[in-house]
Formats: sequence, C-alpha cells, structure tokens
Amino acid sequence: MATMMPPPGVSQKATPVKVHVPIKKDADTIMHIPSKEETATRIEILIAMTYGDPKAADAMVQTYSQKVCRPFVEAMHQALPRELRDMVYNYLFNVERLRVGNARRRLKKIVKDQWKRPTRPNRLSWIWFLNAAFAGDNPRREMLELLYARVFAILDYPCTILDSLHRLGTFDESGCGLLPIHFVRHLRVRLVVGTWWTGKLRDPLYWSNKSGLLSWKSCFAILRQVENKRYFRMRIIIANPGRISTKHVGHFLEVFRPLYCELTTAGAHIYLQLDVCYSGIDSLIDLCQLYEQRKAKWSAILKTMIREKGVEWNRANAVRPWMPKWVSKWDEEGDKAFDEAMESRLISYEE
Repeated sequence: MATMMPPPGVSQKATPVKVHVPIKKDADTIMHIPSKEETATRIEILIAMTYGDPKAADAMVQTYSQKVCRPFVEAMHQALPRELRDMVYNYLFNVERLRVGNARRRLKKIVKDQWKRPTRPNRLSWIWFLNAAFAGDNPRREMLELLYARVFAILDYPCTILDSLHRLGTFDESGCGLLPIHFVRHLRVRLVVGTWWTGKLRDPLYWSNKSGLLSWKSCFAILRQVENKRYFRMRIIIANPGRISTKHVGHFLEVFRPLYCELTTAGAHIYLQLDVCYSGIDSLIDLCQLYEQRKAKWSAILKTMIREKGVEWNRANAVRPWMPKWVSKWDEEGDKAFDEAMESRLISYEE
C-alpha cells in the first residue's frame, strides 16, 4: 500500500490518496537468499569467466541459470501483474543498454538486408536475460515483445527491391513466432529505382526474374498482417532521379490499389509519392490523387504533373544561370515493353 502526497500548490491538509498495487499473496516466493553452496558456485563461475575456459564458463552459467535464475524469474512472472513485469524488463534493458543496443541494430540490419537470407535463427540468446536457460517461455516472449516494439514501431525502410519488404512478415529471429510486421506502427519505404538499376520499376511477376524475386502483389500482401490498422501510418516514396516509365508507375499503383483501399477503409493513413530529383533537389508528387482518375489517363496525367514540376523548377532557378534546366525525359523503352505485355494479355489485374 502506497501513499501519494498532494502536488505543489495543493493544501497539505488534503486527504492523501491511497493507491493499491495488485500483487498476489504468494509474492514472498520470489524472494531468494543465496545459500553458501550457491555463493560458492557464483565464485567458481566468476573465476572461470575471468581466468578459465570460456566454453566451460558458459556451461557453468547455463547450469546455474536453470537451477536458480529460471525458478526465480518464473516465480516473479506468476506473482506480479503484467504492468510491473514490464517495469522489471525495462530495468533490465536499461542496465544492459549496450547489449540491447547492439541487438536492436542487428535486428534492423537483418530485416533490411535485401539479398542475404538469415541462416541461424534465434541468435538473440546471447543477451543473458533473453537466454532460454535464464527465463521461461512466457517471460522471454514478453521481453522480446518489448524489444521488438522498440525496434520496429517506427521503421525507415530504404530498399531497391520490394522483395526485402516481404521479410517483415516472414522473418522470425526470436524463434517464438514474433514477426516484425506485428509491431510496425509507422513505416516509411523509400524504393530507389534509378536508371542504374537493372530491374528498374518492373514487376518481377511479368518481366525477367532471374533472381527469383517475389511479385509486388506478394510483397504488399505482407502488410495485411499489420495489427491496429486504424493507427497505422505508411509512406511509400518511389525515388527515380533519371528516366521513368509512367506505364510501370501506373502498374505499381494498380497492384497496390486493393491494399490501399483495405487499409484506408480500416482507418490507416497511406501516402504514395514519386520523388523526381532536379539537380540534386527532391520534388515529391502525390500519386494517391491518381486513384480518383480513370486508369487509362494515369500515364498522361503523371507526365503532365512531372512536366509542371520541371517548369516550376526552371522558373525558380531562372536567376541562377549556372543551374541546368530540367527537361522531361521518359523511359520510352519501358513504356513500349509495358504496352507489348498488355497487348499480349500477359498482365492481368484479376484477383
């Protein structure tokens, strides 16, 4: 039972408020006083960690954790409510902030890796309080949930292929069924498809796919696993500083349309933008407004929007003759390839 004192400015004669913290009656079971044998074991472990064989020291730590630490953690898990358990977990994260920081950076790096696939899952156990020998399944899962929420709640995701986006809903680093997409609340995807990129802005489902990349539809389907769609925010930026195929951009919009309608209907805020770069200065074009127009007019409307951005750029830099004028350049080959695929009925938007 705790007593709260009145805040500054309030009379001290005010009746104090008593706050009751619900703790189970068997909370005394979590108190543990080490015996002489346990103290001697701890000393042996410290000596082995300092002067002995590291593998032998690790084995001793595992044995000691299973015998002493794990029963203590499980007793704490049964005695305290979730709110107080989270306070204990956050304290551990703060004490071991160096190890936790390394784990957070590693998780982000693996999730954003576009080509390499993880080969050894469940490698977070090197953090001592995330080791299965130290904590039971339930406490370990709760601690991992807090860690994942810190890492993936706000995620900036630069990539050159959408295939890497698929990993958010398939990669289980923890080994206990936790996926990054379940914790994402704000997602910013910057898809870089410059002229130097071989695939450019082409759906692997309909064009050459020697690398075994997934289709855009499969990558977008992962986003349906987002929890609390009402509070979900996502911004997709197509960055193309060179030539661009407006037909392929239209195909991108059409493939994304079902998911866009589903998420926005659920209350999510979705933004699609095209980043057209003029002499190193970015200029964003809103692509969501094209959904209000007929699909057959998307290419012409998009060209007009890009051309108007270029006119604004030239007008703003007219007083600076050293700045080159922007000239509209389209990927004619890409548009032609798309039209040929449409004529041969290779592309289909049917569900």
